[in-house]
Amino acid sequence: MLGYFIAVFVTLAGTFCHNYYFLLIIRFCQGLGIFLVHTAMYIMCVELVPVQQKNKINGWAQILWALGYPLAAAIGYWIHDWNYMFSCSSHDFRSPERPSVF
Repeated sequence: MLGYFIAVFVTLAGTFCHNYYFLLIIRFCQGLGIFLVHTAMYIMCVELVPVQQKNKINGWAQILWALGYPLAAAIGYWIHDWNYMFSCSSHDFRSPERPSVF
C-alpha cells in the first residue's frame, strides 16, 4: 500500500515540476514506489493463490503489468507536455472492491 501511495503522489507531484533536477528526484521516487508495488504484487500472488494456480496467476499479473508500457507510450503520443503526462498517469482507474482472501 505504501508503494502505491508513493507512486501515485510522486507522479502527481511531477505535474508541478518545471526543472530537470526536480524531475530527476521525482523519477527516482517513482521508481522506488513502483518497485514496492511490483514486489508486493508478486508476494501477494505467491501467498494468496492456491498452489495449483500460482504460475498462471503470477503470469497474468506480469502480463497485465507489462500492458501498461504500450498504454503509456500511446498516451505520450497524444499528450506532448510531460507535465500533463504526469497528471494523466497519476489517476487511479482501479475498481473500489477489495480482493477476497482465500
